[in-house]
Amino acid sequence: MKSTAIFLVLYTTYSTSVVQVSAQEAHHLRGGARLTPSYLYSRLIFEENKIDTFTNDCSVGVTLSCPTPEVITFDNDCFDPFQVITFRYNSGDCHQSENLQNRHDFTCTDSNSSRGGPIIPSSAGSNSYIVVTSQSGNETYFTGSVAVGEEYTVNANEGYDQLMIADLTITIFETEGGNRIQTTELRLDCTNPLFLFDRFGASQVTAWKEISGRVVTTPDDTTRMGTIALTVNNPGTSPIHLVEMTLLSNIEDTPITYYTSEVNDTVLQPTDEISLTNYQFEYDLATKTRYLVFATIFAEHLAEAEADNTNTQCNSFHTIEGLL
Repeated sequence: MKSTAIFLVLYTTYSTSVVQVSAQEAHHLRGGARLTPSYLYSRLIFEENKIDTFTNDCSVGVTLSCPTPEVITFDNDCFDPFQVITFRYNSGDCHQSENLQNRHDFTCTDSNSSRGGPIIPSSAGSNSYIVVTSQSGNETYFTGSVAVGEEYTVNANEGYDQLMIADLTITIFETEGGNRIQTTELRLDCTNPLFLFDRFGASQVTAWKEISGRVVTTPDDTTRMGTIALTVNNPGTSPIHLVEMTLLSNIEDTPITYYTSEVNDTVLQPTDEISLTNYQFEYDLATKTRYLVFATIFAEHLAEAEADNTNTQCNSFHTIEGLL
């Protein structure tokens, strides 16, 4: 697992003794790579923004954890040289590439064309002409028109016993004989891990067959559950009374308000922390999707709340946004 964190903290003091703390953290997680072939590594990149506002009498914090992907237990990763590989043509540019190939073993180049570059991923049904050869050009493994969202198979008829040292060049043209829009060169010999759903430019691995006869294919159901843990704490020196909490997500059509009933009337003493119900959401292994989750919490100074004087309030929010 790889995990890196970058923090930027800004402090600004106001005449009302309110302090704002801003932090950004980027997480890059790959769980399970090379640990065992039965586990698919998870590709997860999330950034977070956090701001707390507090006074001397009222302080509250809320934290969203980086999503925990569901453990996946189907056969994956490669062992032997390849004989057949199937890709899904997603279209789009080289920036969507997501794999563990060494930078010396994988290159992707977008070319200018009459439409300004590769067609965008949303252009489902649009066709491009794809040619897959050995990097020497001596062997041709696939040629044909492929629609966005469709699959194409390299060496489908097994005319070659083995893909030539697994050094492939995937060239995408607007049409047969037309402008070139993307060239991808990759070395797939298992010295670097290869997993289902790895992306190389506009092409994404969905199945393969090795010379030993071992076959790795996409499972019928690629939907999984992600879990985000939520905690609320009192980092201040005075007791607080929690009032309201809301969760917003681009996965949901409406705000998630049931957290208010979960925290309402809760009293937190200084340094206390409570864990709330986890937020769960569905994601698709085969589709890289951007998720945004935003939580906000409101509290008030306990002594003033008991006196029905809620002038001293504080709030906090935490946002995580990224790709899964």
